[in-house]
Amino acid sequence: HTCLCQAVSTLASENERTKDLIIEQRFHRTIIGQKGERIREIRDKFPEVIINFPDPAQKSDIVQLRGPKNEVEKCTKYMQKMVADLVENSYSISVPIFKQFHKNIIGKGGANIKKIREESNTKIDLPAENSNSETIIITGKRANCEAARSRILSIQKDLANIAEVEVSIPAKLHNSLIGTKGRLIRSIMEECGGVHIHFPVEGSGSDTVVIRGPSSDVEKAKKQLLHLAEEKQTKSFTVDIRAKPEYHKFLIGKGGGKIRKVRDSTG
Repeated sequence: HTCLCQAVSTLASENERTKDLIIEQRFHRTIIGQKGERIREIRDKFPEVIINFPDPAQKSDIVQLRGPKNEVEKCTKYMQKMVADLVENSYSISVPIFKQFHKNIIGKGGANIKKIREESNTKIDLPAENSNSETIIITGKRANCEAARSRILSIQKDLANIAEVEVSIPAKLHNSLIGTKGRLIRSIMEECGGVHIHFPVEGSGSDTVVIRGPSSDVEKAKKQLLHLAEEKQTKSFTVDIRAKPEYHKFLIGKGGGKIRKVRDSTG
């Protein structure tokens, strides 16, 4: 009897499996559900599997599964498919739309925005009416998000003489054109009737900057942007000079006096 119990115990422990599943922390809440209803469904499907999520404060992506080997594997595949669906449906696009047109996009009693949401199968968030933000956020599958964006932009285009131009500016100049906290580019946008200037995502390697707004303001912003880029380009020439480390302190001078003098006198 003792031998049989030991054999069963050994078999059970050999069949026991602990698996660390990597799931981005941003999806944990969604998988668990607002009141835990979604994780309950998964646990009901795989009652022999213990599913442990990390404490949110840990900032960990590791979800631990423990139970019979076959059940753990099945549960892993099921959850991986769920995460793949979440990733596919979590693509997000920011669409800047002039504030005065938000009411037209919403429509009477929300009819327009409801129709776009349903037909594109996307989540569309508009900024609060009293907010200064003009950005509309669209979330869902990539193709659906792009379709919803096209519809929203076409509403704006129909309501105003909106133009869009692409300007090629070397990617290495983008940060200096944007300025600290976006101040430099914001001043151009405000001066040119509130046009929108969109730089590509940092690190994408793209040189294309998009300017959108009323035609005359877009042209004005384009001229200012190209003029500023030309200035930055002129000032971004680089020369490397070799100097032994032991001489650096003499080049810098006491309290940085010498190097500051060179900077000030040469610009």
